[in-house]
Amino acid sequence: MIVQSRVEGSVNRFLESRWIVGALLILGLVLRLAWLRYSISPTLSIGEALNVARDVAEHGVIGDAFRQGQGPTAHVMPIPPLIAGGVYRILGFQTRIADDVLTLWSLLLIGISIWFFDLSFRAMGSPPLARVVAIAFICVVPLNFALEVSWFRVWDGGLAVAAASIFLFLLVTADGRPADWPRIVGLAIALALLFFIQPNFGLAGIVCAAMFMFRNISPRRWVGTVAAALIAAIAVFAPWTIRNFCQMGSPIILRSNFGLEMALAFYPEAVTTSDQRQAYFARHQAIHPYEDGGGYEAMERAGGEVLYAKQLGAATSSWMAAHPAETFRLAVRHFVQTLFPPRWYWTMFSNTGSGNSTKQALNWLISGLGVIGIVNAIVRLDFRYCYAASLVGVTLLPFMLVQPTLRYRYLVFALLVFFSTDVLVRYGSRLGVAVTARWSK
Repeated sequence: MIVQSRVEGSVNRFLESRWIVGALLILGLVLRLAWLRYSISPTLSIGEALNVARDVAEHGVIGDAFRQGQGPTAHVMPIPPLIAGGVYRILGFQTRIADDVLTLWSLLLIGISIWFFDLSFRAMGSPPLARVVAIAFICVVPLNFALEVSWFRVWDGGLAVAAASIFLFLLVTADGRPADWPRIVGLAIALALLFFIQPNFGLAGIVCAAMFMFRNISPRRWVGTVAAALIAAIAVFAPWTIRNFCQMGSPIILRSNFGLEMALAFYPEAVTTSDQRQAYFARHQAIHPYEDGGGYEAMERAGGEVLYAKQLGAATSSWMAAHPAETFRLAVRHFVQTLFPPRWYWTMFSNTGSGNSTKQALNWLISGLGVIGIVNAIVRLDFRYCYAASLVGVTLLPFMLVQPTLRYRYLVFALLVFFSTDVLVRYGSRLGVAVTARWSK
């Protein structure tokens, strides 16, 4: 037993070496760059965020989300397209060097998120082997390479996950320690920035912050803590809200598109169809202003993106109120499919791609094991793990009201992987000890 303990200690010290994490991150970087070089075109960054980045680059305006000449927009949160637009303004719109810089920026964010998730799970007490396996899986298995090397040049996924990983690290390393005012203010600022970058993570962050406050902050400081959080939120959100009021005619705090997203998720054909992909594709083509099916013209007739989204939202809300059973069914389906995506998610807008069955199977395995890991953490009432569990569960809840995509699922992908390997190694090692003890009798 002494020899076995020494061997296990040596192995754990080896696995805890920072150079292992660094080596895996470098390997992941090389694999993604190779995949970009040999598998796809380097200009896959598409959609509204790219249009906004172009408008920032060419006119210095956060606008033209759907078409050039549209004008100011609040369809996307501003930070990612501002960063991309700044790079395009200096290096040229979608030039090779500009896209390469943005790809490296995206991959840097991915590396930061992996690094801080590893540090967080280390502080939470996750076994070294579990964390190394999680990092290796995320770095090597090409489940999200297209998002990471291309889409997140302009979309918020990479920045959002990096911000969430840092916020989680701040929480778990501060938990159980004296919560002085500098730490409280720092967490309040971090929460406000996280909410501004990705509102779903922001909602989860509020739940985490409430748990942290009740556990670590004296009740006599609760009012001051909430005040600090509100002041930080006002400081972060006020410029964007004021800008939207001045340029969009409405004090939009987050985005202008919620009604549009609801309309894409709740409609009669979504309930009755036997082909979910075709129904969603047709719906998207018909009402989304980015497409050529008449949505842009309908938006102009409605008086712009804000009024168009409100119009769609009102019509959708009426349908939902008249069909509560169907609404509940669709909401549950959205939540389940975010965790266990159907195969058509990989061909949502095109029939390109390969290995979709394998990708689906691996994603389902990760989600299944991850959910077990989350439930195990909640049952054990390990609050450090509960912070991470909240970042998964609460982040997914708002997706019940929209049509999920793989880009949305990416927000919780790395956390699910870490939970999966954690529960596998924990209970695998216990099973191994039990079997060894039985056979040694």
